[in-house]
Amino acid sequence: MSLPAAGAIREHTVPSKKTLSTSDKSFDSEGNIDADSEEGVLSDERDILTNVISVDDDATLNPWTIRASFIGLGLSAFGGVLAEIYYFRPQTVTVSLMFLADVSYILGVSMETFIPRCGILRYLNPGPFNKKENAFIVIMASASANSALGTEVLAVQRLYYNITPNAVTSVFLLFSSQLLGYGIGGMMRGILLYPSKMLYPGVLPLLSMFDALYEGGMASRKKLRVFSMVLAAIFFGNFSQNGSFRF
Repeated sequence: MSLPAAGAIREHTVPSKKTLSTSDKSFDSEGNIDADSEEGVLSDERDILTNVISVDDDATLNPWTIRASFIGLGLSAFGGVLAEIYYFRPQTVTVSLMFLADVSYILGVSMETFIPRCGILRYLNPGPFNKKENAFIVIMASASANSALGTEVLAVQRLYYNITPNAVTSVFLLFSSQLLGYGIGGMMRGILLYPSKMLYPGVLPLLSMFDALYEGGMASRKKLRVFSMVLAAIFFGNFSQNGSFRF
């Protein structure tokens, strides 16, 4: 075997299972496209959407449950109040998507486990807590876990012009400003959401966590068990550390 051939063999890398491409193209040792191979690299946004993110839709799952609305409204109130309280403070506190996903999953599974499915309580526990319910809760809570920019108008009037706005007027101002923003976002769905080229990398970890929690069978259960143990260790570690410093 000649030296160039040996070097070409060493430089040739075997693509992994996650580097499958929908274009049915791969690259040889010289960097040229090999049309005969069915494996390749993720070359564009469409490959990422179809290979990294799960695109399977189970039509039997129902996200519109009272349980999802109950948890979503609670986390929305928590995130909105927390963001508004710390909006005018030097230390800004934000509620992340991963935190909302973790808390909503724990609350949903707890309600599924401990609430009986009989009588009026069956509306709070209609069945197993599913992926669509969790995603619905995260979307609702993350949209509310931000401070309304309309509060700056009210704050400027009170601080610099000594004008105390009416409470009813303030509430309707915040409602109108928030709904105006959501309305513009809804009209721009055809540009910002529906095209497959519009990829938002910030939500990829959240989608990967959803796939790990609700898909995969026994492998998913093992990952969930490890995740639960690490989460419990971090929680009790921080709790004991903060408690020891107080004393």
